[in-house]
Amino acid sequence: MKFLIQSLVLAGLFLLSSFIVEQVSIDPAIKNVSAAEAQKVIQQENIVILDIRTPQEYHTSKIKGAINIDFYNTSFIENLKTLDRDKRYFVYCRSGNRTRKAMSTFKALGFKDIYHLDKGIIGWVRNGYKLIK
Repeated sequence: MKFLIQSLVLAGLFLLSSFIVEQVSIDPAIKNVSAAEAQKVIQQENIVILDIRTPQEYHTSKIKGAINIDFYNTSFIENLKTLDRDKRYFVYCRSGNRTRKAMSTFKALGFKDIYHLDKGIIGWVRNGYKLIK
């Protein structure tokens, strides 16, 4: 009887640990990149640069080639649905917070290749990379 209880406890712990590992594993579709890595990523062919800041932020300054889809707009998800999910996307915001929040939406919609700019446009500028108006 003692052996059975120990076996059940061990089996339960094993299942729990595999669940925890599954929850914290990094999704291969989403890659967090530094500003230095991002500089190389945006040079790739067929990459879409997506700025999810507000239109006001976007029109002040942006990474060259970026298109704007406002994270705070009520149509954000509908706008994402119009994008080709098989393309490669480089996504950024001001500090990285909105982009982190948006990653679950990208994943739920079936996007397969997303680069997230860690520390956002703030980190980009701090590393000396240029913006356009």
